[in-house]
Amino acid sequence: MSKFIRELQRREVFKTLGLYVGICWILIEASSVVLPEFGAPDWALRVLIIAAVVGFPIAAVLAWIYDITGHGIVVQGEATDADAPPVGASKANFVVIGVLLVALVFSVYLNITGGPERLEGPGSIRIAVLPFLNRSSDPEQEYFSDGISEELLNRLAAIPEFRVAGRTSSFAFKGTNEDLHTIGESLGVSSVLEGSVRKGGERVRITAQLVNVDDGFQLWSDSYDRDLTDIFAVQDEIAAAVAGGLRVTLLGDAAGELEPLNPVDADAYNAYLQGLFYSNKAGPDDSKIAISHFENAVALEPDYALAWAGLARASAGYASQASEGNREALLRGRGAAAKALELDSALPEAHTALGYIQYFFDWDWDAAESSSRRALELRPGDVPAGRNLARLIGDRGRLDESLNTLRSLIEADPLNEGLHLVYVHKLFDNEDFEAGESVVTRLLESNPSMNFGYYFLALIAIHEDRLDEALTLAEAESTDLGRCVALAMLHHRLGNREAARAAQQALLETYGNLAAYQQAEIHAFWGEHDEAVRWLEIAYDARDPGLTGLKIDLLLRSLREHPGYVALLEKMAL
Repeated sequence: MSKFIRELQRREVFKTLGLYVGICWILIEASSVVLPEFGAPDWALRVLIIAAVVGFPIAAVLAWIYDITGHGIVVQGEATDADAPPVGASKANFVVIGVLLVALVFSVYLNITGGPERLEGPGSIRIAVLPFLNRSSDPEQEYFSDGISEELLNRLAAIPEFRVAGRTSSFAFKGTNEDLHTIGESLGVSSVLEGSVRKGGERVRITAQLVNVDDGFQLWSDSYDRDLTDIFAVQDEIAAAVAGGLRVTLLGDAAGELEPLNPVDADAYNAYLQGLFYSNKAGPDDSKIAISHFENAVALEPDYALAWAGLARASAGYASQASEGNREALLRGRGAAAKALELDSALPEAHTALGYIQYFFDWDWDAAESSSRRALELRPGDVPAGRNLARLIGDRGRLDESLNTLRSLIEADPLNEGLHLVYVHKLFDNEDFEAGESVVTRLLESNPSMNFGYYFLALIAIHEDRLDEALTLAEAESTDLGRCVALAMLHHRLGNREAARAAQQALLETYGNLAAYQQAEIHAFWGEHDEAVRWLEIAYDARDPGLTGLKIDLLLRSLREHPGYVALLEKMAL
């Protein structure tokens, strides 16, 4: 037996295995930190550990058979009395000891500190909140179940270790019969929270369950029968229960340390949810209805910061789309945002709404960027705030940073068409036509009637001189605005000046000065630079939100040396 052990020592099997264990130790400890940051599935670390265990006897056999010498890898022979200890034995000892010490120190560091700080960005626990079903007898109560779902989504997003799928993507499965495994793959999450809401009079019944999407295993479920006045306590309970159901050991008691929601008047909360429902529809008529509900909410509960933030958001949305009452809506929105922040300076929705106004209407670039970043500090990964920031930094000329931010947002909200279109627009301005075309083509496969999809494909085809294809694409565009702009440019390129002018006039008759910025793009494309600048001045006087892209707009590139264009850039501090 002692002869066998001496032979193991001579062949340096012990040293090889010590080195192997040390390297595997470091690799596994490092992977436990790095893999979650890259969204790797839970089983990835288990596979690595199994591979390390399986490799141990293989390493032992290889160490017994082979030796690494100055002449390369050789097959080892039997020992003789004349055999001397290996020349590099002492050096090898130091290498093995060094690797094991590094592994030990690294392991202790991770266990004491928890590894690198992760609170700066979205966490490693990926979860989606699906829209809760409306079980009330009245279909009109759908706003209430949708609102509860969104409130829970934001509640869970406040837990740093959670990465919560964006609202738009989660709500894309509303009314569908997709199985949870498919939903999980589409959203890139490991768990989903789903449930139902039944509202009757002043009572509400909420059922909720947390499910693992891989195997359908129910991690937690519960139901709550409460008065409407207790709805905020229920939301806190559900958020804490979800954290417990996922067994987030990194959290400890963090779920219980979330700031409790301040209860408000039940009728005010009801009005807020109605406003939220219509605000999410995003059309000018819907924004007008949302404003009415939010105003009702703050009238009933003057200190309701979230309702003031909703009013700011809806007012700004209306101001960016409506043909009348824009200035009044903008004033109301700015005042509502200020009031929300006065009541709660740590409310992400308030900073997002203010940042939107500062960006699209005030053109106060530094303040807008600061507001958006503050919202993201308060709720890492928030899609509305992130989208505002990505568009803003892109319009300021930092396109690479903008595109990287948008890619990260799309990962969190993969089914958000609006987010994808912002991404495509920035790719177009960056002249990355191949990537932009790929994204739009994929989106149109899922939704052939998507607004502005064929518009961007037509613009890309025009810039690549695929003019016959561009005509088919432009005519397929579902929006009048996009179709008119694309056709006006395309027919001019084809030499059909009459048809180009007809498309431009159709845009003017339909939208008037609301499309002043698009008129400028058309005339710049035509080479009518003075007329293009005249339209830009009209857009400036109207505070047209489109002007935020003035500096990087590829369609305005021919104006770069025009004195009027340069003067306008200076006036806007771009």
